[in-house]
Amino acid sequence: MHALWRRPRHRPQLGSRPTALEGLPLLAHAFAQGRLSFDKLSALLAIATSDNEAELLEQALALNLNALKSLVRRQRPVTKEEEAEAHEQRSLRWAVDERKNSSGCGAIFGPIRGQRW
Repeated sequence: MHALWRRPRHRPQLGSRPTALEGLPLLAHAFAQGRLSFDKLSALLAIATSDNEAELLEQALALNLNALKSLVRRQRPVTKEEEAEAHEQRSLRWAVDERKNSSGCGAIFGPIRGQRW
């Protein structure tokens, strides 16, 4: 398992996560056995603690990656900075021609509940 952490293509994605994994033996074991993919592990590390590790592992093994990422987004609290950034990204544009007819509009809404683009 530790050889994976040294592989260059995984280093940028992990950041300080190998250290976080050391406190989560169930996730580490499932990953080492190949039962838990790297992508699922990466998503879980955003919210995993020693208290919820067993429950999260059970859910991760039952869900596909997109469903698991959705679960993680719902459980991870959104910071005030993320909320403010999402608000800043929202916009609404409306165009009216000379006859006061709408000639087009566009709306851009920020990410949903902490989701990043």
